[in-house]
Amino acid sequence: MMRPSRSGTFDLLLGVLLILLFFIVVAILALGITGRIDVGASSTVVSGLAALGTVALAGITLYTVRQNRRELDQIRKDRYRPLVIDEISNIVYPSIRILAHNIEYLDDNKRENRWMYHDGLEYHNWGESPASVISLRDLDPVAAERFRNDCPIILRKMNGYDWLLVYLSRLADTIAEELDPSVKEIFEQSEYTRDLEYGRNRLVILSSILGQVDEYGENSELYEFWEAHGDELNQLAYSEVKPLYTELMQGEEYLQEYSEAIRSELVARQRELQEEYGISALVNRHTALG
Repeated sequence: MMRPSRSGTFDLLLGVLLILLFFIVVAILALGITGRIDVGASSTVVSGLAALGTVALAGITLYTVRQNRRELDQIRKDRYRPLVIDEISNIVYPSIRILAHNIEYLDDNKRENRWMYHDGLEYHNWGESPASVISLRDLDPVAAERFRNDCPIILRKMNGYDWLLVYLSRLADTIAEELDPSVKEIFEQSEYTRDLEYGRNRLVILSSILGQVDEYGENSELYEFWEAHGDELNQLAYSEVKPLYTELMQGEEYLQEYSEAIRSELVARQRELQEEYGISALVNRHTALG
């Protein structure tokens, strides 16, 4: 059984009130005309009721205007809800996930495989390293346009974030290239690498130096080599390329802070949209906030 809407109930009560007010006025006038009550008193009562009616009419008008605004706002929300869902599903939530991954990775003390790239982020050598937040993604054009218009500041920060990531990756490549001759010499002179090829292990070793890795797993073919030369190799970052390596580490700290700041803004954006458009239940399975 359908319940009457709030607007329908109000209209019904309003009609009853107006009818009741009409009959009261008619009754008072009739009593005044027939002499059952003083004419002056009846006129005063009627005037008071008229004033009350004017106030009531003003209140009704104000209520109607507000009600119309609410209905128009609801129509607008219904119209834009699919676009908002696209924005959350295609841009906001995936960006939150990427930034959360980057924060977790930058927090991790196990820095194997960090910062080794090839010719830009699209050829990234390691899947778990910090990832681009927006530049390399194939975005839905409608959702992208809406996000660009509504959140220009956040978008600029996201693009700036990706630029910083590219800069740090290239800085890491530069450091690796500077260290490569010394690392190769240590590798080729080591008694633990007689059956190993430097070219096949080069990226792993250089990345380990950038991450200042303490040790390898015992199952690694480089385990004995790193046990013997790990400290010497890690020291190269400070003895041969200290300014560059210091800049990389400072950039990494700033990247972590930047990740947390942008993620907070995106989480706030998602919550704002879900609350305003009442869509949390529709996208909860894909966009649950944690």
